Amino acid sequence: MEPMYRDELITIPYAVLIYDEIEEYEEVIADLAGEIEKNSNNYVAYNNRGLALAEIGRIEEALNDFTKAIECSPTGPMPYCNRGKIWENRNQSEAAIEDYTSAIALQPDEATLWRIRAFLFMKIGNYAATIADLSQAIDLNPRFRHTYEVRAELRKLLGDDFGCRSDLEKAAQL
Repeated sequence: MEPMYRDELITIPYAVLIYDEIEEYEEVIADLAGEIEKNSNNYVAYNNRGLALAEIGRIEEALNDFTKAIECSPTGPMPYCNRGKIWENRNQSEAAIEDYTSAIALQPDEATLWRIRAFLFMKIGNYAATIADLSQAIDLNPRFRHTYEVRAELRKLLGDDFGCRSDLEKAAQL
């Protein structure tokens, strides 16, 4: 593994491991295990090792690492999002919503976190919560066209033709 990647692995918590192109997950896992041995409170190493473990299907170990990352640094939103994604993939929506909500509470000005939870709400059919979260994401980042498009689709589904048109017009402007 290139040294630059190694440095990033232990300093930057990722929502999605960006090392897909190197596909050396076992090496990444071993390298991060070494970092954890040096510093058992390195939440970034736990988080990123959890991502690598999830990539190769070692889901229980990934969950354990995300939980440990949260214990080491309960103020970092990424481990909550990553653990939430596993819950979501397991159709454990309540646990996923809880983790996504924790991430939002830690970084309420991050539009992406609101969108992540909105898409889960949409998946489970809670359209009022979906619209509320998409609206919050738009308030925080009004330049992201896709958010308007999704909200427009949902508004159309719910019979809000005016809201749908308004969102589509805004999306077209972007």
